[in-house]
Amino acid sequence: MKQLLTLKETVIEVKDPSDIFKNIRKINIDLSQENFLVFALDTKNKILKAEVLFKGGLARCCIDPKTIFRFALLQNAKSIIIAHNHPSGDLHPSDEDCRFSTL
Repeated sequence: MKQLLTLKETVIEVKDPSDIFKNIRKINIDLSQENFLVFALDTKNKILKAEVLFKGGLARCCIDPKTIFRFALLQNAKSIIIAHNHPSGDLHPSDEDCRFSTL
């Protein structure tokens, strides 16, 4: 399996989701389509595993919450961080992004 992330530091404590992205040296995803990533964290907020759980098209990505929870449970994660890219490069959240974040 291809490694998803290459971090500047091998082990980082994640206090805020931006800590992950500040420490990414390289991420192996296809930026021409939307990718939905899940980061599983242990009890010390260290990354246990990161995986692309869903891939979409240019403008959206269908997700299944059961798959996200299954991933977290199988990793024995204390918490998770979810993220996705916008192939357009627009960093502003879409209406769908805002609706999802309130679920």
